[in-house]
Amino acid sequence: MSDSNRGALRDYVLNIEPGAQQLVQAVGEYFRVTDASGGRVTVETSRGDSFEVQGGEGARVRPFDTLRIRNDSGVTLRVRLIAGTGEFESNRTTGSVALDAAATIQAVGDIAGGETIPANPDRRQLVMRASINNGQAVTIAGLPIQPGDTFELDVTGAVEVGGDAGDVLHVAEVV
Repeated sequence: MSDSNRGALRDYVLNIEPGAQQLVQAVGEYFRVTDASGGRVTVETSRGDSFEVQGGEGARVRPFDTLRIRNDSGVTLRVRLIAGTGEFESNRTTGSVALDAAATIQAVGDIAGGETIPANPDRRQLVMRASINNGQAVTIAGLPIQPGDTFELDVTGAVEVGGDAGDVLHVAEVV
């Protein structure tokens, strides 16, 4: 490959029927599938390298003369592909993006065995620690937690705490 080809990338747009493949005449050492209609395709190089990729994925490979793009899915895929020499980076964000508000942690309190941690639709996570003074394990939704052990659970609903009434679970939640 001559230095005059360095940095030469080309964009290809293909419509590939289910079970079909298309040959792309591309000289290079780099490819990236920028979009594949949400599906996956197999890219095979003329040197025998083979990759199953989806939109946003690619590879730097041994120099090739052609790429064979195969659609093994059951639907037609519109495939956008960049291939050649050089490299391509994209920091593009697609789809809906929403920032989560900063989380805070707040105490729920001590919950004794046989009680229930109340539901909280705003809760992101429960952080629970079995009291070191417990005589035996408490259970969280049936899972035993030994004295002194800590457990985190991503749940908004109510959680049953089992065990003796004298055994305590210290509970905080991230909201």
